[in-house]
Amino acid sequence: MPSQPGVGDVHVDGLMTQISVAFTNDEYIAEEVFPIVMVDKQSDIIPQYPKGEFLRDVMKPWVPGTAGARSGYSVDTTLKYFCNGWKLGKLLPDDIVKNADLPFNMFKDAARWLEEQALLRWEIEFASDFMSDSGSGANWDQKAAGTDFTAWDNFGGSDPINDLRVFADNSRTKTGKKSNKAVMGMLTWNKLVDHPLIVDRLKYTSKESITREMLAKLVGLDTILIGSAVNVTSAEGAADVVAEVYPKNVLLAAIPSSPGLLTPAAGYTFVWRPITGTPRFNRRLELPEIESTVLEVKSYFDIKQIDGDFGTLLTAVIA
Repeated sequence: MPSQPGVGDVHVDGLMTQISVAFTNDEYIAEEVFPIVMVDKQSDIIPQYPKGEFLRDVMKPWVPGTAGARSGYSVDTTLKYFCNGWKLGKLLPDDIVKNADLPFNMFKDAARWLEEQALLRWEIEFASDFMSDSGSGANWDQKAAGTDFTAWDNFGGSDPINDLRVFADNSRTKTGKKSNKAVMGMLTWNKLVDHPLIVDRLKYTSKESITREMLAKLVGLDTILIGSAVNVTSAEGAADVVAEVYPKNVLLAAIPSSPGLLTPAAGYTFVWRPITGTPRFNRRLELPEIESTVLEVKSYFDIKQIDGDFGTLLTAVIA
């Protein structure tokens, strides 16, 4: 005879209070690529001095007793930014909030979910527009594996060290500014750090795994950013289809450490600060007529390409 009382008689399953499980990305990098410019207006003109005006030599020999040569420069006022507004809210009915057991914290959980949604949207906006060969990415100087270089997963025939060095210098030949930052996806990075040429060059540097900083120093870059975010592309209720946010491309770009006057860049990220001085802000709306509260996250931003000559996009670097 089974033992009495049984397990089901002495314990009723309840919600654990020590842990809960939610799926989020480990890291987002979109905000680290182009310097953020906080702006007071939703749209404005970005004044540009054409490249030739500063890089063209117009000095002339001077003859004593004369005024000497005179010249000048023009200003281009056609480039503009516009910070589109993005907003998402989570409805929290009072009855559900008051009836929730631990570990649920309805307001804290909702705020975390909204923040994750805002970060993911920013990441997708950057990767889809600047890391692909369409959209603004079409304005970069594109170099294709198989045509302009050998794909990096061909360990016997490729030379990613030389490729990164040569193509990083591509922008300097057009603008005077060498690319100092590389952006790539995690799949590309995982293949790159196993490349025999890189392993051989860095094997005596450290006993630890190859880091972004080590490779950046080797190829003459300031920074290498690795996009690891994924996105569920299937509709709600359907089986999850998980896709990489970053394609198997690499962006090399000339980007200053901070924005400023007379400071050229591949791109800037403009953020309109109508309420706070942060890229995103939250607000809480009480809706007494339906006995609920809404938590919202809101952001106004424009990830803007300033000049395509400041970047080079290496496409299909791995299969």
